[in-house]
Amino acid sequence: VIAHVGPGLRALDLAYSYAELEAVRASVEYDFGEPLTPSRRTATIAARLRRDGLNAVAEWVEAAAAARVELPRSGLTSRIRARLERLGIAAPLARARVISAYALDGVGFEAALSQAGLSCAPGDRIAGAWVVRQGDILVGALDRLVVRPRTEVAARMQRLAMVMRETADPRLAPIEAEQHEGDRNGESISAPVVPSADEMADVGMPQPPRSDPPTPLAEWRSRLEQGLAREKAALQDAQRRSPPPPDRRREEEEAKAEYRAARTELDRAMAVVQKLEAGQMPNILTRMFGWKARPNPELVAAQAALKAAYTREADGEIRLESLRDLIAREATDYNRRMRIEKEASDAAERYAASQIALFEDALAVLAREPWRA
Repeated sequence: VIAHVGPGLRALDLAYSYAELEAVRASVEYDFGEPLTPSRRTATIAARLRRDGLNAVAEWVEAAAAARVELPRSGLTSRIRARLERLGIAAPLARARVISAYALDGVGFEAALSQAGLSCAPGDRIAGAWVVRQGDILVGALDRLVVRPRTEVAARMQRLAMVMRETADPRLAPIEAEQHEGDRNGESISAPVVPSADEMADVGMPQPPRSDPPTPLAEWRSRLEQGLAREKAALQDAQRRSPPPPDRRREEEEAKAEYRAARTELDRAMAVVQKLEAGQMPNILTRMFGWKARPNPELVAAQAALKAAYTREADGEIRLESLRDLIAREATDYNRRMRIEKEASDAAERYAASQIALFEDALAVLAREPWRA
């Protein structure tokens, strides 16, 4: 971690900070026995190392610089990157495609460049230099893009060009159909027996269908539309949730009505029993002689009805409480599942939404500026 503020909370002097960091890098490579990373600022780095008392590291850096044939070069300078960016070309992507194509053989190299919308040809300013273009836009020199010596790149490209010329099909060369030279005896050579494609069309013979390769614009639009559809499907999958619990409001209303009816019946049965019992109050003779009256059948029936009303009221209350407990448990379980599913799918939803926005923006850019394909 490099702090830009000192212990006194004052900004540090960042002058020569690059040389300081390069000196630290060289000292670390020296301490751990790693190969030295080449640099174009060997003298400045050595001076910083000697100022810090690391003379052995400074001598090692200077010896490595003296043994190096040529200075390291970057594949693309900041000026080239800015120029390509203004023209709508992604410089790192173009360089990566050139490096991957350079690793192939002659036909593969040209095919890979063509698929990426690039071309390579000898330069007209410096002898032995090969340049890469995207359409009419100069991307850069091939040797700098692949970070190889110019002589090595020129020799390899000459060999690739020679191999491609040797492997070219002579049948694809243009033929002057109207001129026929004679043989050694002066006799004319007859016309070719195999009909041409135009003659096949004239006589109605079947021809293989021609499939023109898609343009870069159509290919990019197809890729982006496929990616957009894929991310929309992923967003729908991430937003899918478990079904809610069943609606039990009707069952609850029925249970409440049943409970109220049971309560009403209980109150009515209790009133009937109390009335009949009041009508059979024992008189003074019954108290004196212990005479027991016969049981009243109406009172017996009322007491049986009261007992049944008690049972019905208890069953209604149990059913209502059980239903309320079931509704509460289902709601708690549903909320818990919603919380778990939301936590599990939030990241997927955010990623899919960002990808959808990216693909939509890319399609809008292609619609406004098709040349970027």
